[in-house]
Amino acid sequence: MSPSAGKPISAHKQPVRVFISHSSKDSELVRLIVDFLETSELEPHEIRCTSVARRGLTLGEDVSSTLRDEIEESKIVIALLTKDALSSFNVLMELGAGWGQKKILIPVLGPRVSISNVPVWLRLPHGMMWNCRACWEQFEQILYSKLGKKIVKRRRFHRIIDKLISWQPKKEDKRTRRNEQ
Repeated sequence: MSPSAGKPISAHKQPVRVFISHSSKDSELVRLIVDFLETSELEPHEIRCTSVARRGLTLGEDVSSTLRDEIEESKIVIALLTKDALSSFNVLMELGAGWGQKKILIPVLGPRVSISNVPVWLRLPHGMMWNCRACWEQFEQILYSKLGKKIVKRRRFHRIIDKLISWQPKKEDKRTRRNEQ
């Protein structure tokens, strides 16, 4: 235990640099965002995305304090804003924490979400639509200027962008939607 912090010191704990806030219902799209980030020099432990295998939490971890600490240590918070994310208390709490800690907040508007659906405080940082090629390409500059990380898998980088901009949500089953209400 660290006498000053009162927290256990773990030799294996390494800082999260990019925190992705999202709804678990958007796991398919958020997986593509993780794949995109993995084309850079970011190490796997530097990306936190709870819905993606090997980027989520370890069994037994205290969810609230771990996520709060990781948002605090991250440099960039990517906000995948879909209808499900905007109705999720946890997503809004994560984003509020990132905003309050003055993190680089990058809103990514998902399908069927317009800027008018987004809370005012989330409209202030310049964001992007999930299907904007130029915006994804601009991430290369952000990763390097803010984290010192370069794209190292150039062809994969462009293939993932192609997948991101062409991604479409599966058609909703009306019965499923009715049952959720």
